Amino acid sequence: MPELADHIHLRRAGVDGPLVVCVHCSASHSGQYKPYFDALSGRYRMVAPDLHGYGRSGALPRDGQPWFVHDAGILRTLVAAEAPAKVHLVGHSLGGATVFYAARDMADRVASITMIEPVLFPLLAEAGDPLAADGEHSAAVIAGWLRLGRPERAAASFVEFWSGPGSWDALNDDTQGYVTQVIDRVGDDWAGMLSGLPGQARIADCAALNNVPVQLIRGTATRPSAAAITARLQAAMPWATVTDVEGADHMAAVTQPVEFIDRIGAFLAAHAGP
Repeated sequence: MPELADHIHLRRAGVDGPLVVCVHCSASHSGQYKPYFDALSGRYRMVAPDLHGYGRSGALPRDGQPWFVHDAGILRTLVAAEAPAKVHLVGHSLGGATVFYAARDMADRVASITMIEPVLFPLLAEAGDPLAADGEHSAAVIAGWLRLGRPERAAASFVEFWSGPGSWDALNDDTQGYVTQVIDRVGDDWAGMLSGLPGQARIADCAALNNVPVQLIRGTATRPSAAAITARLQAAMPWATVTDVEGADHMAAVTQPVEFIDRIGAFLAAHAGP
């Protein structure tokens, strides 16, 4: 599978049709989209990068800039290299946030956006929403365990933040090993949520997308803070389609992909043209 510059690995599938770029969540990699590729690649050209420090890609650069500068740059480079027409962007959690950062700077190249519970916690801090503290607490716990040299505890705290008590123990050894391996990069993800960072997401950025079809997908059993982020985006983008998946938690796009695939497929069909 080919790479972009800077050792960014790409997973590909599909026909010579509209380009759909799918961006994975934190502590994951492009393989989370395999069921989506299987279902949708008969109509679309599907590409999913491994973000810096995940999967088979090179490490996140240590240059004082937050992750979103580098990971949104992956999408901009990919679109410039491979999309003569407009591109459809799909992202889950961290991937949804990455899509937001990239799209606000290249809205004229974007045909549609689907964000599944994007973790744009700075939007809550900007609004003075006390639920912003939810993300700040998780970031502090992970940073604390890493500081103590306990990456496995940091990894467990991250998994249980999103999936509840006992979810870490329910993972197989390979998955636990991978999350522990990349947990330092997960710490970078949380550090990139600091509200004072230059270029940080703001609600005003939504105005750049006012000519782009947007779908927001959330689970009805997700964390209140994740639901609040989606609600804030919904209020700022009244043109967006908001889809609730009954009984789904934050990680259901990975663990129970079928309903998400159906919703994304329908949205793409409505906006991809003939």
